[in-house]
Amino acid sequence: MPISYYNPKQSIRLSAYADTIVLEPDGREQRLRAIRFGGYPEMVRAMSDAIYAGATLEAEIAGETVLLACEPKKYERHLSHDGIYAEATILSLDEEDSAQEQEQDGQTAAELPPRKCVLFCPAGDRRALFEALDRKTSVPLIPEFQDYVLDELQRRRFLKPLRVISIRERLEAWLLLCKKDDANIVKVLEDGLKSGTICIPGTVQNPRGFDGVHSVTSYLSAFGVTVAERIRNQFRPLFDPAAEQLSPEILRINDYIRAHAGYSLYPAQLAVAESVKRKLSEGKSAFIVAECGSGKTKIGAAALAAHALKMDFIRVNPMNRVKKPKPIQHNANFYSAEEAEKLIAAVHGDTIEFPVMMAAYYGLRRSEIAGLRWRAIDFKSNRITIERTVTQAIVDGERKIIAKDRAKNKSSCRSLPLMPQFKKILLQMKQQQETNRKLCGNCYHESEYVYVNPLGVPYTPDFITDHFRKYLKKAGFRKITFHELRHSCASMLLKQGVGMKDIQAWLGHSTYNTTANLYAHLDSESKVSVGTVMENLLDLSSALESA
Repeated sequence: MPISYYNPKQSIRLSAYADTIVLEPDGREQRLRAIRFGGYPEMVRAMSDAIYAGATLEAEIAGETVLLACEPKKYERHLSHDGIYAEATILSLDEEDSAQEQEQDGQTAAELPPRKCVLFCPAGDRRALFEALDRKTSVPLIPEFQDYVLDELQRRRFLKPLRVISIRERLEAWLLLCKKDDANIVKVLEDGLKSGTICIPGTVQNPRGFDGVHSVTSYLSAFGVTVAERIRNQFRPLFDPAAEQLSPEILRINDYIRAHAGYSLYPAQLAVAESVKRKLSEGKSAFIVAECGSGKTKIGAAALAAHALKMDFIRVNPMNRVKKPKPIQHNANFYSAEEAEKLIAAVHGDTIEFPVMMAAYYGLRRSEIAGLRWRAIDFKSNRITIERTVTQAIVDGERKIIAKDRAKNKSSCRSLPLMPQFKKILLQMKQQQETNRKLCGNCYHESEYVYVNPLGVPYTPDFITDHFRKYLKKAGFRKITFHELRHSCASMLLKQGVGMKDIQAWLGHSTYNTTANLYAHLDSESKVSVGTVMENLLDLSSALESA
């Protein structure tokens, strides 16, 4: 299907070929909800920018020219290319924030228009549609409610089919309307339970619905006769330590760890290792999902070694012949306080100014600086929360920023005081971003990050590293890495008498040993000054004369 965009004022004409288009009939307009198209890379990128900016496209559908109205900045874009041919997939974003903004303007929940969400599923697959619906809402939906919920939402016009034109696949798209807190979907569910049209499997029928249910205990008492059994059946573990024994291979590996490392895996870690080994024995891959510090590396290594023993890949543990290396003391390179002050003064007005200040003053990692969001800065209570990092990865041939909702480890998630100088700097940066947003209009890249360029595009950790190195060389400063500004922060704190434990919390190290191993040589230097003080306090001349 040919699609085109024409702007006579700027003499711009773009054209591409789409294989899938999803439309929402909206009066006389056809509102674009999703599209997939391809062509030359430059043309595809320009067309996707036009859609994102809210342009109106023309499409030839079944011999008819159809106008496609686009909503500015309300699409998610995925681009891929092989150098010659490019393909773009544009998907409509769910309306998550509009209701909140309108509520702040004084509208009540009943007056607020419902937010719109788009659901996709294979044609005729009601199960997939129900699962997509379940992912979009916080309402407790179970498979037994499928037909009732889907039919009732359509009857009440909260679930509407969208027009799908595709030459590649059989696809359905639906528009889901959700009121604040999903109140309309909750009402559908409550009406079904009260009328007896649906019921929770294995529960006592209660025509009063949730009357008298005010706690989890009362809910389970009224409705949860077989809830535990259903959970057990649905989430049956790969290995049940209460009913089964660990395999000889896992026990052998754990004995080796105990003999050579001085510790054993915890029972829960052994159970996970046994489960992973069983998946490997089936010729399947296994993923361990757990919190930081749970021992995923140890578990995976134990499971892999046990699997190798089981399959006779190895007969003797090859690690028996490996000599354990001695730990190497790392002496961190750093700037003195005088050098740090000169650097901060020199970078004023440069792009690298903000990262330099944050690393030298707060000891932040480059990923923490790039991942700092405005919501993490509380200007009222004067706190900065370090909770998110970003990294880079190549996806579909393009370098993209990958955000992580967690920092490097548990200790890295920390709250730091927002000092008056930094508060003033951040407020100035926020005001500058608002000015840039007005000047750039639709060209401005909306994001929630603090460290962005004039067009709103977030800077990457690699940019910080590269630009810092180039700046030091250009300005004639002594060569250090950007990460070593973090060491500089620690050294300045130590020389001012701040203890290792406080420095650990300030820098977000996972353990005290990490901090001590890095800065032990600096700590010993500070102890020299303490010795000088003691020498001045206590006169040992009499002891020296007698010796």
